Amino acid sequence: MGKKHKVAHSNGDAAAAKAVEPAPDTDAAPMDVDASATKAQAPAGTDKPLDRASFLKLFWNLAESDVALRTEAAAQLVSDLLLKQSQAHAKFSEDVQYTLKRLVRGLASSRDAARQGFSTALAGLLEAFGENVVALEQVMTLLNEAMEVRASMKGMEQREHMFGRLFGLLAIHRSGRLQQNADVAVQVVKDLIEISKWKKWMREAAYEGVLAMLVDFPADRFSDVAEELSQHLAGEVSSYNADQVALAAGLHHFLHVHALEETSFPAYQFLSRKKMHLLSEPLKLSSSVYPRVHSAWYGIFGHMMHVGKDAAKLDSELFQEAWTVLVENMLVNPATTTHERRGTAFKVFELVVPSLPRPLLRSILTPQFVKCLYNNSVSKKAILHDAARHCLKVFAQQAPEEFLHFFEHQFAKPLASLVDLENDDSEEVQQERRAQLKKGGFDAIIAIEEEKERAEMIKKKTEGARNWALDHIVEAFNDWMNQEAASDVTSKLSDDILRFLIANAFFKTSQTTNTPTKNKKKKTKAVVESPALTPEPAVSAGTQASCAKRFFSLLSVKLEAEQQSALDRAFGVARELVKERGTDLRHPLDEDTQKAFETAASRVSELRQENAPDLKQDGKQKDAFLMLFMSCGLQLLDNDQRADALGIVEDLNQCFVELMVAKPKKSTPKKKGKKAAAAEEEDKPDSVVVFTDMLLSLLAQDSSAMRDIVTHVFRSMLPLLNTASVQTILNVLAPSEEQANENGNDEEDEEEDEDMEDPAEEEEDIVLSSANDIAEALSSDANLADLHKEDTALAAIVGQVKTKAQRKKDAKRELMQVLHFKLRVVDLLQVYATKCSTNKQVLLLVPALFNAVVGVSPKDTDSRVLLERLHSILMNKLFKAKEVPTLSKGEEQINAVEILEQLMETVMTKSLSKEQVKLGAGSTLYLIRVLCGKSTADNEAFTAVKKILEPAVTECFTKKHSRFPRTLLDEMITRFPSAAAKLLLSVMKDIAATAVEEQKEGARAMDDFSKAETFRLLSLLLKPKTIADEEKLFRLVRVPLKTAVTKALEGHQNLKAKHVKPVLSCALHLVQTWTQLDAKKADSDLDALLTFLSSIESQSPVVKGMVTQILAAGGRAETKTKKEAPKKRKRSASNADAE
Repeated sequence: MGKKHKVAHSNGDAAAAKAVEPAPDTDAAPMDVDASATKAQAPAGTDKPLDRASFLKLFWNLAESDVALRTEAAAQLVSDLLLKQSQAHAKFSEDVQYTLKRLVRGLASSRDAARQGFSTALAGLLEAFGENVVALEQVMTLLNEAMEVRASMKGMEQREHMFGRLFGLLAIHRSGRLQQNADVAVQVVKDLIEISKWKKWMREAAYEGVLAMLVDFPADRFSDVAEELSQHLAGEVSSYNADQVALAAGLHHFLHVHALEETSFPAYQFLSRKKMHLLSEPLKLSSSVYPRVHSAWYGIFGHMMHVGKDAAKLDSELFQEAWTVLVENMLVNPATTTHERRGTAFKVFELVVPSLPRPLLRSILTPQFVKCLYNNSVSKKAILHDAARHCLKVFAQQAPEEFLHFFEHQFAKPLASLVDLENDDSEEVQQERRAQLKKGGFDAIIAIEEEKERAEMIKKKTEGARNWALDHIVEAFNDWMNQEAASDVTSKLSDDILRFLIANAFFKTSQTTNTPTKNKKKKTKAVVESPALTPEPAVSAGTQASCAKRFFSLLSVKLEAEQQSALDRAFGVARELVKERGTDLRHPLDEDTQKAFETAASRVSELRQENAPDLKQDGKQKDAFLMLFMSCGLQLLDNDQRADALGIVEDLNQCFVELMVAKPKKSTPKKKGKKAAAAEEEDKPDSVVVFTDMLLSLLAQDSSAMRDIVTHVFRSMLPLLNTASVQTILNVLAPSEEQANENGNDEEDEEEDEDMEDPAEEEEDIVLSSANDIAEALSSDANLADLHKEDTALAAIVGQVKTKAQRKKDAKRELMQVLHFKLRVVDLLQVYATKCSTNKQVLLLVPALFNAVVGVSPKDTDSRVLLERLHSILMNKLFKAKEVPTLSKGEEQINAVEILEQLMETVMTKSLSKEQVKLGAGSTLYLIRVLCGKSTADNEAFTAVKKILEPAVTECFTKKHSRFPRTLLDEMITRFPSAAAKLLLSVMKDIAATAVEEQKEGARAMDDFSKAETFRLLSLLLKPKTIADEEKLFRLVRVPLKTAVTKALEGHQNLKAKHVKPVLSCALHLVQTWTQLDAKKADSDLDALLTFLSSIESQSPVVKGMVTQILAAGGRAETKTKKEAPKKRKRSASNADAE
């Protein structure tokens, strides 16, 4: 480790540059060529210098990504210059200066591997030629001039220059010439310190460069840079960042190696046992560079394990303290760990393994670290699986003997090593403790407390290890169950796991044992082979709850498999354990619960029979009831869920009888009166509604497996759902603002009543209630009595505050539970909207979901997910459905109209946000599509919808602050043009007529924009394709529309062009449709309209073009073109003369 630490500081000069650099396209990797690669070697087989072209090409090859090519180019460059020097070449000095400038300037290039290549060549050049050829002062001057950072530069250019400067300084160090020039060495260190101030991501690389310089830095010149270095280590150690820790660790190592007693320097006493805890916070964030290990870890552990000539003896206590504080308590501690920190712990372990002695290596393999390593190495799904396996591989390669010991005693049997305590007391220690207890006194009290703490620690550790084992058991079960073709071995193991979980969660060994007889030998043998239900130490209540929780989480595994689901297997195992001798439930079943369990078991057996004669044969519905009977039967075994499961089993059995059991024909039924039969039918609850209520109660349980089961059952029971059952589900989403306000007012009233109570009476009650517990000595002392009163009053006040805070927490938790329940219900509704888009009950979803969206406050951030789900169902599932329900005349159509009327009232009366308005428009359009969108829609539906839309549309164009969404009209015309024409044409005609002419009845359009919008929509409605099938309707509106158009254009000179264009567009479509319908007949109204339009004069070319187009559609284009023809010829003639 010490050698690695020294190498990291000597030639790892820019190792962190690439990792911390923000731009991925910039190549700032370390120099990847060893210094020996650039040593002078003459080219083989030649004694002539390279020609100019070959010489210049070497500079291009220095930036190649290929390491071999880049290394060869650097070596040839130095060798060619050495050859010229040996031959006293005339251009030697010139070529050296040229090469030096090119290499220095190339350090700022980001092309491929330019920095690595040019810095390596520069280091080789400085090493090959001495001070008389290339002076270091000259190189420093040239580097500072070429890499100067100016404010006028762009950020990218500044970054390139700073990296070029860093690589240049490190190349000077790599050349080895700083050992003969201490002044330049001091200047290089100061320049590196200056670079560290530029950017945060540059700081680690610059600090690494400083520490690399200190390896060969003269100790007598340290005082020249000590002040600059100390400025970077100001403040408390706990406030350092990881880069400062790396710098401080390196300086600490330098001071101790050179025996410099700089007691005032911040890093002198940096690494000590008492100050090790101060490094936790600074090193927490160092894991952000994972999978790279931050240099701070090299500095800390590298100093402790330094193995050079001047290395001191390894301080095992300091190392143990560092490992416990920084790795055990920070990196792998479950309370503070992350994936990056656990991975960093594995990397640090790989670094220290080669140099640690055997006792120290075994001491750092703590149960917590072993547990972390085991969890990530055995599970392929773990994120750190590869990192953990690589850690084990390095361990096996570097310390094979210790690895074998670790694998046999800790890794292969992890559970035992996690439960055993590290320092088990010997028999002698236990005897001494017993002797202390017999003596009594203060020492005995301390011994008793230590024994309690020890027992509590063993209990806590045992429970944690068992929970860890349960997690791995559950993971193995999931892997085996999800295999496509499970073997007999894995199938048996899966059953054993289920048996183990059920037995430890719900059962115990029977206390009564009978002497076996000859007839009971087989049964006794079966009891002996059953899983052990009396583990040592005994299973705690927490472990039992963990077994039950993990067991119920497995019930949804592979639900759709036939006879292979975890639920099916678990129920079979549970029935065997219930019948098995020698095992009893921890909480025995009472008579009603036992009867319910037998009912569930009998129904399961009945449903498993194929082609049962007394059942309605529907495979999916049979599977649904089978799942529910099995899951509820298993819940009866759990004492916490037994009360709820009992009622569910009764309702489930009743629904099963009514929905699935085929009713036999009665031979001689007794006739009842009509009134009695009707009354009986009314009193009898709907079995489908009861079944739906039961599913909702199961869905409200805090179990993900039960949610999956309910969703699967709901999919299977979709054909049975009726209007009442769907409405039952939708009632869950109904806004409860009034109830919440009433509850809030009640709570405030209660708090006010509590506040109005007499505090004197309350204090008196407290004193009197506690007076019986006060000793006579206290009661006789007045001062003590007064103090006791004050303490009791303060305790009551604190108790009230705690109670109020707890009440708020409970209310918040209840609200979150309700929200989560609503989200689960929304998931069911999404399934229903997707699978039953053509069912008439799906219309109930539209107002219910829309009202649920409106009922959620925009400030309620917790309900954001609920809003997104509701939006998704309406916008993506319902509104975009390819098919919609087909309604029959009568009640179904009336119900849909009522829904539309309620929805329109909500949109028109409530203040909605933009998203809610958009959702309301979509909901309205969907209902119009259902009622009028099909060709088979009758006139009654159109009349009813028209009666609802007309007031809203009129208000939209005649009232200033109308809430009706105009986008609805555009979407209706675009998607359903024929229906839109029937619904909107007459009302839009009336609005257009009243907008341009004062009438006694009807309102007037508010402004020019509303009038323009009216004619724009009319132009869309009057398109020939849209109105082609509504000839009778068109004949009724064409004359009023002609009048409206002429009135609107009478004062066109005073109107803006953007307000005239919609009117002309309406006129164009009116004329086109009029001409197509009455092509062979002359119409005076049409001629009057065309005559009026031909008289319009405007300077706008757009208006002129539209008028020409209208006249052409009406057959009057020739007259207009003949009048304009001479003007065009005159313009052309004048233009020709001018030319």
